[in-house]
Amino acid sequence: MLARALNGAPDVLLADEPTADLDADTARAVTDALLAFAASGGTLVVATHDETLMARLGRVVTLGGEGAA
Repeated sequence: MLARALNGAPDVLLADEPTADLDADTARAVTDALLAFAASGGTLVVATHDETLMARLGRVVTLGGEGAA
């Protein structure tokens, strides 16, 4: 699905849990591809619970959590 999403050079890529249910090596490859897209000037928006992925992103916005209404 990632290859299909990147086909055609989109300006924005929305990824919902892109590394869910992947082994560590495949998750790393997917993360590398997403970050390469962002480094090439694309806008990347990711929804994830994967802390390893979040650690590699430039900006993280957390929704909900303690004290959320």
